[in-house]
Amino acid sequence: MTTELAKRRTAVFALFFIPGLTISSWVSRTPDVRDLVGASTAEMGLILFGLAAGSMVGVLFSGPLVALWGARPVIAAGTTAVAAGAGVIGIGAGAGSGFGVALGLALFGLGMGGGEVALNVEGAEVERLLGRSTMPAMHGFFSLGTVVGALGGMGLTAVEFPVLVHLAVVAAVVLCVLFFVIRRVPHGVGRGGGAPAPGNGAGPARGVLVPPDVGDRGGMAAPPRGGGGGGAEGRPRPGLRCAGPVRRPRSRGGRRPPPTGRWSRPRRGRGSP
Repeated sequence: MTTELAKRRTAVFALFFIPGLTISSWVSRTPDVRDLVGASTAEMGLILFGLAAGSMVGVLFSGPLVALWGARPVIAAGTTAVAAGAGVIGIGAGAGSGFGVALGLALFGLGMGGGEVALNVEGAEVERLLGRSTMPAMHGFFSLGTVVGALGGMGLTAVEFPVLVHLAVVAAVVLCVLFFVIRRVPHGVGRGGGAPAPGNGAGPARGVLVPPDVGDRGGMAAPPRGGGGGGAEGRPRPGLRCAGPVRRPRSRGGRRPPPTGRWSRPRRGRGSP
């Protein structure tokens, strides 16, 4: 593994860690946020709906955006939205505004839904370059972030630390980490959807018939007919092209068995073996 690839893998680990840190920091302060906005249980359900709505929008649009621009800008925009959402949640809670908290949760969900899809695209590419399974460890860093955020939130709740300051600090940490690691993510990953590499499904399999105008122009012609009804010995049958040689085993007595459906045209004529 090269140094550059190792740094790229570390960047993906960090980018998985910070959303987990942010979401658990918010969840651990939910009772304080509810008390600050004076919301009932039903009103908290409406406030939390902002998170679900933002997540759905992010997930629906992340695929086309990655195909258009690549994973890097979508990761950067999604992580920035996560940090901004945490800050808006803190501001809304400090102001006693349920609408402000719902808006922050919608922004947070938008960033999580869109950014995590793009981050998985980048993680899959890093795993392919490494040649070994790495995605479980990447998602493990998300879980590690939730543990760290939850422990921090529990401690700060116990000492009655202000929610606004807590979430503002978390947002600042997220932006700082993003600034230092996003440069390790190359441009263009996931964009378009180019043709697969040779040997990975780029061409027809050996022994499979393809039309004359499809596939490799240098492909082999169909084997010659063995008798009458189809031209002289050694002349290929017109209209057929084979991507590779197809051999049929000889039956007892040295005669070939009848065709088994490999060719698109049945044999004709009395001279067929």
